[in-house]
Amino acid sequence: MGSWLVMNTKRWLLLLVLLNMVMLWFALNLKGSNVLPFFEKYSLMPQNSFHQFSDFTFGKIMVGWGLMLVIQVIVLGMSWLIMPGDRQWWTLVSLAVTPFIIRGIFAAIYEQLYFVFWTSSVFLFYLGVFRGKGWYWILASFTLAGAYLSAYNSYFLIIGLFLFLIFSSRYRFYLFTWKPYVPLIFLLVAALISIKTNFGHGFIPGSIADAGRSYYIQQISGHELMRQLSWQGLLLLPILFFGFWWVAIKYVIRIFSKPNQINAQVWFLLSFYLPMFVGYYVLLPFNQLHLDWLLPAYFTGIVILGKFIKLRWLKWHLGCSVVFYILTLIIY
Repeated sequence: MGSWLVMNTKRWLLLLVLLNMVMLWFALNLKGSNVLPFFEKYSLMPQNSFHQFSDFTFGKIMVGWGLMLVIQVIVLGMSWLIMPGDRQWWTLVSLAVTPFIIRGIFAAIYEQLYFVFWTSSVFLFYLGVFRGKGWYWILASFTLAGAYLSAYNSYFLIIGLFLFLIFSSRYRFYLFTWKPYVPLIFLLVAALISIKTNFGHGFIPGSIADAGRSYYIQQISGHELMRQLSWQGLLLLPILFFGFWWVAIKYVIRIFSKPNQINAQVWFLLSFYLPMFVGYYVLLPFNQLHLDWLLPAYFTGIVILGKFIKLRWLKWHLGCSVVFYILTLIIY
């Protein structure tokens, strides 16, 4: 193609290592700056106030950075199975330089583990479905349970799995085997553990969540909705923000008009992307939602978007990322 972005594997790996080292340097430079209260203010909502944010040490930042690196490797694995040529690398570069990676580095440890368990579960479900090996399903059961114990909205994983199996005529036969029900059993066990733990603490987290939601409903305004949308735009930057909306609109229309034109791999990824993405924006005017609620959906959605991303979009995204990080360092 005559583009500097068309490279061999070694050069792509070198570029990704350099990008991640730059992101680590950026995160370490943010430590102790005024940007951390900004992240806390705009990422935590009233119902999450029982989580204590301590000072970000070098060790905590390194752990967060390492877990975000694990997620990138998993996303690369999914992209490698689905996309030809260099597109899997374009996808990973788009992910690596996006601000929500920085947000993930500064997230609480339970959130970071949730992101890792989520992407691991989707990847293992993918291998289980398309390669048919039973041990992939068993491993996915453990990661699904881990995801649920980290964050309750991990039930979208089991919803996505069964939505795919129900609507996919080719892979519906799995519903008549033991394989999809093992993850369901693990999820129910994790739910029982969570209920027992919360019951022992008087369901304090749920009470705070309800209070926060009631406050939000009373205070709902166009300004609050714009704040939520602007936060998503900040996490993604313009190219990915509008790209994710384009993917959602494109496939919602196609699902109702030409569902037979969607191949099985894309159907699978959509099952873990659209319910959470659409659900977020449907619930947003009526309920208090964590501003980072959509991050797991982005880890899945970016693989779909990678099938369509063009080189000029990638260049624009890289340019926007550079401008964002420079301005952040200057302002804070």
